[in-house]
Amino acid sequence: GGGDDADASVFRLVPSDEDERATQRFCSVVQLGDPGALVRLLQQQPYHIETLLQVSDLLKRCGDMPRALELLERALYVFEASWHERFRPLDGDCRLPAAYAANRIVYALLHRYASTL
Repeated sequence: GGGDDADASVFRLVPSDEDERATQRFCSVVQLGDPGALVRLLQQQPYHIETLLQVSDLLKRCGDMPRALELLERALYVFEASWHERFRPLDGDCRLPAAYAANRIVYALLHRYASTL
């Protein structure tokens, strides 16, 4: 891979039906404004990236950096485990455009992880 955009493969995250339902539950809980409800939701759906990010932010604000980082690392694991077999970012010939709304969570995750280190 040489990183030439003309030859780059473009990837877009496509949530499963289960992910869509988890995101709907997450949005409902966020509207409650109850941090405890978010923590309980994380116990029910421990691999939902948006929930992991939100609870990590709560922990970070409370000063619990080790647990905040642990949740971000779990979210990174979830993302990596869902990669398409041809998605090889280190080769430099694939793209994950932020123009696709579903891809933006990856950039939020990477930013939060880098800023927590």
